Amino acid sequence: MLDSSNFCIIIFCHKKDFFLAKILVASIRYYYPTVEIYLCKDLLSGDFKTTEMEKCWNVKILDLGIKHFGWSAAKMHFYLSDKLKGKKALLLDADIVFTGRVLDRLIPLAKKNDVVVSPEYHHGNDGEWLKKQFYDIDIVQKMHPDFQLPGYYFNCGQLIARSELFTAHEVKGVFDEKHFPFWTNRKDFPLVDQGVLNYLLPYKEQKNEIKIAIDEYYIWIDTDFARQMDFMGVLGGEKYPYMIHWAGNERIPYVYGMFRGDILAYFQIFYYTKIPYGTVKRILPLIPSTLDFFVRTCYRTIRKQYRQLSVRKN
Repeated sequence: MLDSSNFCIIIFCHKKDFFLAKILVASIRYYYPTVEIYLCKDLLSGDFKTTEMEKCWNVKILDLGIKHFGWSAAKMHFYLSDKLKGKKALLLDADIVFTGRVLDRLIPLAKKNDVVVSPEYHHGNDGEWLKKQFYDIDIVQKMHPDFQLPGYYFNCGQLIARSELFTAHEVKGVFDEKHFPFWTNRKDFPLVDQGVLNYLLPYKEQKNEIKIAIDEYYIWIDTDFARQMDFMGVLGGEKYPYMIHWAGNERIPYVYGMFRGDILAYFQIFYYTKIPYGTVKRILPLIPSTLDFFVRTCYRTIRKQYRQLSVRKN
């Protein structure tokens, strides 16, 4: 029996991606009916109601005392806070879906470590690639001359950590929790937490201040592995103990038009099975989103054919 005490999941979302957060919640509950789930709402794009999700899917609201966050700032506020003290938390972007019983191995790792990341490795022109994807190593080593590259990198959209992970002093110069938009050095760290955490977490481990575990639990949607997953294997829960992330890919309300729309649609339908008048509430928003999808698809097709004809004429 998996012991999920002192462990929780926090989903960060805003009005425009709440439709994806619903799918994520359903996918989590499909495999883990009792794990504690929190929703952290960013109202920068407008307010949105979550009472049905809270009641029907046993989801709690995490209030960090701020209503408007912006890009990834809510996660940093959590790391700096004392909220959920004593718990390890899996922090998730809304555009993620569980594809199996991934927590079976993550929760034991979380109990023994402060942070668990899903590593990525790169071989070749590290300097330019690193600068584009994460940070400029020269700038980081000016800030911390003793910093050493950890040998791996990670996407911050799915990360196990805890509150009180940093102090305000440690993030001074990159993040100011008192003043919106909070990120203070977008010039050197244009990808905000992606750059900051990829140097700061390994640096803290380097100084023996935290323990980091690595486990390949995240799959990017734009890979052959994700696109070739057997649908019935996903439903079984054992074959693919991972989570898929749609980072950098098209995310639209007409989920059938997204990569692996079959998986998204299944969990979307599952979500609405517990919502009063769920079938109606699921189908009505699909009408305009379906029309929008097909209009844009036709436009792209026509534009592509026009370009091909132009090339042939030339």
